[in-house]
Amino acid sequence: MKYVKETIYKIVLVIFGFAIGLLTAEGVLRAIGKEPLGSYNRDPRWYYIATPYGHDINRNFWPSKVMYVDTFGYSVWSNEIGCFDDPPGKHPRILLVGDSFTWGYAPFKDKWGTILEKEIRTETLKCGVSGFGTKQAFIKAASIIKDFPSIELVVYSYFLNDFDDDYLYPSLTVIGGYRVNKTIIRNFSDGSKVVLSITHLRKGLRNFLEYGTHQTPSIGLIQKIKFWLNKHSSVYYYTKGLIKNTLISIIGKDTLEQIGLVQSHQIKKYDRSQPLLIFGIDQYPWIADAFEKHLENITAFKKLNKKIVVPLIPLKEQVYPELMRSKTYKVDSPISLQMITLAKSDEDLIKPQKILKKFLKKERIAYIDYLPLLRFYADHRDKSILNPEIDFYWAFDGHWNIKGNRLIGLLLARFLVKENILKIQHRSGTLTHIDSILKAKFGKIPPEDIWERSIYVPAKSVN
Repeated sequence: MKYVKETIYKIVLVIFGFAIGLLTAEGVLRAIGKEPLGSYNRDPRWYYIATPYGHDINRNFWPSKVMYVDTFGYSVWSNEIGCFDDPPGKHPRILLVGDSFTWGYAPFKDKWGTILEKEIRTETLKCGVSGFGTKQAFIKAASIIKDFPSIELVVYSYFLNDFDDDYLYPSLTVIGGYRVNKTIIRNFSDGSKVVLSITHLRKGLRNFLEYGTHQTPSIGLIQKIKFWLNKHSSVYYYTKGLIKNTLISIIGKDTLEQIGLVQSHQIKKYDRSQPLLIFGIDQYPWIADAFEKHLENITAFKKLNKKIVVPLIPLKEQVYPELMRSKTYKVDSPISLQMITLAKSDEDLIKPQKILKKFLKKERIAYIDYLPLLRFYADHRDKSILNPEIDFYWAFDGHWNIKGNRLIGLLLARFLVKENILKIQHRSGTLTHIDSILKAKFGKIPPEDIWERSIYVPAKSVN
């Protein structure tokens, strides 16, 4: 009897010590800002509405709601034309369209569009929509220009997954106030697609809200526990990748999927593991064919009869290639790496920009390639995770942080003023002011060789 009591006592002590250790680790992680991210990065419900072209921002979404990127919260809203912006004036001269990078994963005052407007003192409509592809951005631009003929310049900011969104058009819709994937690739080897039924989408949404996954888990209780830990435990959130990979190496992925500890990346016969399509142009004929059709959506902007500028937005892995050498990053960011599995070298990594710039020059469309400029300003010390106080992207999310937005706003303002794309008053003084801010806030201004390598403006017109 005494032996049993001592054994129970030791077990209780071990459990108690383990619990104290977990609570201590949890407290330390939260104290240094490592909160669990599983409860963040959710769109406010009803912020988006379903449209014939997939989805769009709901009009007059007010009062504002808090949106999170990593653990940073900021207010979002929409105006009467369905843009995350102040109410439009009567005579705006610039229209910004694009996807989430244009929409802005930063407070409104720090969005690059807001910075641009402030620096060149020119009214700007900031109308990016998260999840948009090129075709949808054109539809949005054409609609707004009808109501605002004073617009002189359309800035369509291109991100590499715009090709994916066009290929899957419309890739998203809205169910019950939430955005969901509508069209996905059935088989990556041949590019076949499938449009998911409303019933399938509703079931997936219910699963997501209850379990944190669109799939029906094999063991619901286990997935519920994982979902709860993902939202409430920093220890779990920041170690789950390592734990998962360790268990897979010991037990095997198939076994873990059968007992519900790991969710399969397959939904029935549909493949969700494709990389960014543009990286596979040379390896898959169907991607090359689809890309030619996608480029037609870019040239469609010329039909607007406005000046056109296409900034090229890089992945954070392109700006910070050192991330891809980090074993820790590979564990913490498997989705990011999965997106660029076809890039085996730095030459492969920057190839999309080369393809796009060649096309834009051929079509005589002005562009600014942010990749060489951001690499010029970036801190390239070896790292496994980005620091939002030093670097230009959020630590876990793939979008520009506040610092990145400010730099991009200044660089685009410099481009429009220095290259005389938009006529503004006090052009020389404005350029001097922008360069002084770049030097004061970011330590330097771009040397001419890097600047010239980053931009293109047709000799006679930017149309």
